Amino acid sequence: MPDVLSYGKDLLYLVSSALGDTAPDKAIVEKMNLETLYRFAKFHSMNALVYISLKKYREAQGIDALPPELYDTMERDYSVSVKRLLVFDLEREALGRFITDSASWFLTLKGLVLQEYYPVIGARQMADNDILIDPRIAPAVKRFFTDRGYKVTDYGRFCHDTYRKGNILFEIHRKLVSDTNSNKPFVAYYKPLIKDIVLKAGGKGEITLSPEDFYLYFIVHAHKHFISGGCGYRMLTDIYLFLSKNEGALDNGYIEAKLSELGLTDFEAAMRRLAFGLLSSPPEDIYKTADAFDGDERELFLYLTDSGTFGTIKGHIKNTMAGISGGGRLAKFKYLWQRVFPPLEYYKQTYPRAWRFIVTIPFLWAARVFRSFSKTERLSKELSLLKDIDNDNGRS
Repeated sequence: MPDVLSYGKDLLYLVSSALGDTAPDKAIVEKMNLETLYRFAKFHSMNALVYISLKKYREAQGIDALPPELYDTMERDYSVSVKRLLVFDLEREALGRFITDSASWFLTLKGLVLQEYYPVIGARQMADNDILIDPRIAPAVKRFFTDRGYKVTDYGRFCHDTYRKGNILFEIHRKLVSDTNSNKPFVAYYKPLIKDIVLKAGGKGEITLSPEDFYLYFIVHAHKHFISGGCGYRMLTDIYLFLSKNEGALDNGYIEAKLSELGLTDFEAAMRRLAFGLLSSPPEDIYKTADAFDGDERELFLYLTDSGTFGTIKGHIKNTMAGISGGGRLAKFKYLWQRVFPPLEYYKQTYPRAWRFIVTIPFLWAARVFRSFSKTERLSKELSLLKDIDNDNGRS
């Protein structure tokens, strides 16, 4: 049975073919377990790229080149994804007009910018649309969404508010990064930068980051996921496409200086090396390149392979426990203690009004415990994963 790295190499081969607009090789595709590979592609939110690649393959090889049921499933998934993106575009345009008419500003973030670097519409899949607004108009934006039939799933608790209608999800950011974020230099850097951009834009309409500042923001966002539950191959394609298509146009000295200030030089360099090592050569070279990885490079590749788009619960638990001093059963105990009794920073984000009064903390803790009874499936899964991690450590 192929290991997960085999599926990883096959997935990246098809992704690279799609990015390069080339038909995959018949001899390579025929060795793939396409049903399992497609599920793995969904785990990494790259099934659209797999469909684009295999569509090209089918056109080159003939109608019976792929299992019909699988191809129909891929085609249907891609069609749904594209239609969803079109609805996103219409809703986002309406929001932009509303904010501009309100004499305020907005900034599109993350995938909304990166999708423009991909070869065709829908190639980069997104779970939501992230948009930064002036926090002073958050109540008006809330009315905008509720008037359009959206459900408010989070408001005023974190650094972003969340609105959902069917499979359309918007995260409306009041800040680029929460004040409780551990990367304090980043928080301090972007606050005045956004203010300066807003002033230059006259305080109204859509504002944009420079390519350098967008890339820095993307790297900080990637690192947040990397050290939490993990992140996957889509981060590599984002890095590769953004840097390739901006080659020669970026102020690399500025980026390097800011990465150093943010403590992300090594992380960015490792991700960039992996991205270009895998994706800058002809697709068929991916197998040889990946097989040659050793040491830290192989560990990073395996970590991304196991993590999926934005990590797993198991990855989050392992990373959290790895950061707890003492190790072993002490780390497990501390992890469980923190899950039951979170630090004050948790209450600051979750209950922004009540947390300031220390007398409320026991009541907030009681509310947290009470709500946990509605999440028994998640709790059971965490306990099971903790046991698995214990067993893994015992075998290592």
